Amino acid sequence: MAREYPIQGSVDLGNGKYAYIVQVNNFDEVGDLVDGIETLLTTLNGYVDGLEGISTTISGNVDQLETIATAISNTATSINNNVDTLEALTTTVRDYLKPPSGISDGVKNVTAAATRETLVAVATPCRKVIITAKDTNTGVICVGGATVVALAGATRRGTPLLASESVTLEIDDLNKINLDATVSGDGVTFTAVAA
Repeated sequence: MAREYPIQGSVDLGNGKYAYIVQVNNFDEVGDLVDGIETLLTTLNGYVDGLEGISTTISGNVDQLETIATAISNTATSINNNVDTLEALTTTVRDYLKPPSGISDGVKNVTAAATRETLVAVATPCRKVIITAKDTNTGVICVGGATVVALAGATRRGTPLLASESVTLEIDDLNKINLDATVSGDGVTFTAVAA
């Protein structure tokens, strides 16, 4: 059983620290008192060590939570970017699927054989075009890009059409289509679905 020692007074050491004065009757009691104080200090140091461990654990958990919060924020940003991309694609698909705004048609004759010409002279947006070689053509007319060549043999490029034959192309501008003919004056008729 712990012995109680009456406190005779105290001294203020500053910074919230006090020294207490106790009365002891013999030196054996002083040893017991010192042992009790040492036990109390050891217990208090254990509490301090435990609190420091808890503080370290909390600090580590805070760091983990900050890392998780950053990852969540980055994921949210990525999701928002993907949503923006999907909205843009949806708009593009919706625009493509809506009914055409109109239909146009025309005739184009190739002035000089072996001289490439564009189907139309200016930019003409479209979705699709059907090109048909005129039924009065006597030679071959080729439909293609900027390198189209109607001349028979290894140099021919593009899609060759005989009189009344057709080709359908999906393209965004009629001005990107070129023609060449083996006979001057041969030509095509075309029907385009407007964008």
